[in-house]
Amino acid sequence: MGFSNGAILVGITGSIGFLIGGSSALTGNFLGKLFVERNNEY
Repeated sequence: MGFSNGAILVGITGSIGFLIGGSSALTGNFLGKLFVERNNEY
């Protein structure tokens, strides 16, 4: 029982970390593009 709980916790932690890292990278890239476009407009 403890092993399965540990594996589940590790999987959840890994997937959450991956989602946070991926989403933050995509958000940073998206915001960077918006910032560059705004700079080009003005």
